[in-house]
Amino acid sequence: MLQFPVFMRALLMGLLAISLTAAPSAGQSAQTTFYKAYYLEHGVGDIAGAAELYEQVVDSGRASSGLKGEAKTRLAACREDLVAADFARLMPPAPLAYIEINRPGESVRDLLEQLGILSDGEPLPTGENRLAISPAIIDAALGLRGFAAAVTGFDMGSQQPSGVAVLHPGDMELVRGLIETALPAATEIVEPVGGFATYRVEDVLITLTKRLVIAGTSEMEIEGVLDRLRNSHEDSLANDDALAATLARRDGALVYFFVNPKPLLPMIQPMLHSAAAQHQELAIANAVLDIENFRSLTGRFDINGDGLRLEMALHLDQGHQNLVYNFLRGPAIDPAALRCVPAGAAACFTLAMNEAPEHYGHSSSDEQPIVTALDLGRELFANINGIAVYAMPRVSPRVGDEIPDVAAVITVNDPAKSEAIWHQFLGLASLASGGSVSMAGRPSEIEGVPVRSYAIEDEATIHVATLDHDILIAMTRDALEASIHAKRSRDSILDDPGFARAMDQIGPHTTLAMVAHPGRCFEIGKAYMGQDELDEVEPFAGLLADTSVLVAVSHSDRELRFTMAAQGVPDISDLVAELIQEELHGKQRRANALTTAVQHGDWSEALRLLDDRLEHDPGDFDTLRSKFRLLGLRMDDHESAREFGRHMLQALSENHLVQNNFAWELLTEDEYDQRFDDVALKFSELSNKLTEHGNWAYLDTLALAQYRAGNAAKAVELEEKAIAICKNDGSSAALSELQSALQKFRDAVENE
Repeated sequence: MLQFPVFMRALLMGLLAISLTAAPSAGQSAQTTFYKAYYLEHGVGDIAGAAELYEQVVDSGRASSGLKGEAKTRLAACREDLVAADFARLMPPAPLAYIEINRPGESVRDLLEQLGILSDGEPLPTGENRLAISPAIIDAALGLRGFAAAVTGFDMGSQQPSGVAVLHPGDMELVRGLIETALPAATEIVEPVGGFATYRVEDVLITLTKRLVIAGTSEMEIEGVLDRLRNSHEDSLANDDALAATLARRDGALVYFFVNPKPLLPMIQPMLHSAAAQHQELAIANAVLDIENFRSLTGRFDINGDGLRLEMALHLDQGHQNLVYNFLRGPAIDPAALRCVPAGAAACFTLAMNEAPEHYGHSSSDEQPIVTALDLGRELFANINGIAVYAMPRVSPRVGDEIPDVAAVITVNDPAKSEAIWHQFLGLASLASGGSVSMAGRPSEIEGVPVRSYAIEDEATIHVATLDHDILIAMTRDALEASIHAKRSRDSILDDPGFARAMDQIGPHTTLAMVAHPGRCFEIGKAYMGQDELDEVEPFAGLLADTSVLVAVSHSDRELRFTMAAQGVPDISDLVAELIQEELHGKQRRANALTTAVQHGDWSEALRLLDDRLEHDPGDFDTLRSKFRLLGLRMDDHESAREFGRHMLQALSENHLVQNNFAWELLTEDEYDQRFDDVALKFSELSNKLTEHGNWAYLDTLALAQYRAGNAAKAVELEEKAIAICKNDGSSAALSELQSALQKFRDAVENE
């Protein structure tokens, strides 16, 4: 709604500009140019075009001084907008750390639109309650152009950082207005910096330009931003060659940051060398970590049409000798391990163990291989290329069987050797658990593939098969059969549309990844959930049909990257509408039921309904008050009402306003007939205690409660204090009532 006046203003300015174009007056020509510029700035958003026209007005020889002044002001604002389109152009080169937030309102809009709860401006059908958030609210609350901050230094002595930050309020004129109002009123006004008003807040200077709010730890830091604002050719983070590759990774991210340790190295190297000379452990740690070749730590967070994505990465220099980094590096995931994970899987974890060879090897003999101790090490560090563990919704119903369809796929170089190892271990496990009397397992066959099954106690059976260079180990025969079918039909997770976007993000350096489909995971979980849990979760499960989640780690020779992403954000508009309708109808039904119970004098039913409400919201004052009135007024059970009043006092122990208002109600409403003045006194005492007897209205309530309790002298004391505070607060309208009450209390004291 707030956008409509802006559009109309821009349209009127445009029409006025067109109409003035035809005017013959040379003096009006500059005014026409000004209105054209205003239209481009506010109606079209063409800041560069507006700046060009404003500049023509400023340079015009026939424009009035007032028009020139306004054009000059708007030209300065447009130039700031153009430069601040890239915050890096305002920041100093080679900062130690940097963070920026870009156009948060646009990202939130994208997310709300994906969720289906952003209003499209069309009126809702009559009687249909839906959550439709107006875009105007997003513009008003998150209309910031953005924010950026750079740490430029660090004082080792004081342990304090230095730096500068820039806030661009964008279209949020209210934010800028609040800042411009608060700074002169609550801070120290200092000498202007660069001709702009400047304020000091403790150790930070804040300067207000035409469009920006600049904060810095020193005048020099702010002057640097102003210089770069006036001259885009000044040295800045944007043209810092050493950080160009690092900065390129932001690529329009909502939130982006980096840590740059390079400028700190000259300061810390002498200390490191000195410490290493005295402590051999530090010298070893320095050599192992190769700190001098740390390049940067970067991170970004995005909300876009594809979902949400969080990414963090550690970057090292080429030729680094960081042994820890290199030792932890794993090979790239081999897609062959995923060929046995069936399409339709709910979740999958895959890990690369060794580089996959171009040509797989094989055992030198067709006989059963002998397993030695060395084979265990070879299995982990040479034979296994990749592992994929997955779970899938049940292929067929199995009554009373709680074993999920879970399987592992181990891609190996020498399958005969791996098969021998697994048969040895599972045979021993089966014997040890009492599930079998021999190590051979139970032989069978699935689609022509030999299978051996090993019973582990009475609860589980593990099935093992070998298919080409894949060792398949499954908790159920259904899972094993699904793996065999996936490999032979090439209908695997790699071809699953539900995981297409997640799989696209597994790159050539990804060493481990986990993908999950929340909707399918729910299908697995249904077998282990009670009916109440199912009823609560099931409405949400259907929304997740197109949602997938990815967690991945990539490790190249110079970059370690961690990624979390959620694609296919569900449209929750219908569910939210249904919940709203259900809540509204539920409230109405409960209210009607309570009214009916009271009308028929069915007090037990009325109390039950109120207790049900309090079970869901124990601190709801309206419900608490209704139960008190039911007990004390309808049922005339004064003792039960007093007892419940003590419960109310505990439930509302932090809400002094409600305490005071309820006390005043008990003291002044005729229907209570002064029967619960003792309850009112307790509530009033607590409200005054919480406010340290500093609220004149609360003191007035307490004075009346004390008067009713027979303490007229105390009431006089409290009322006098209330009047004094009321006078100081300037609340003169209430004074006459307070003075009347005071006189009443004084009369009572004299008559005692």
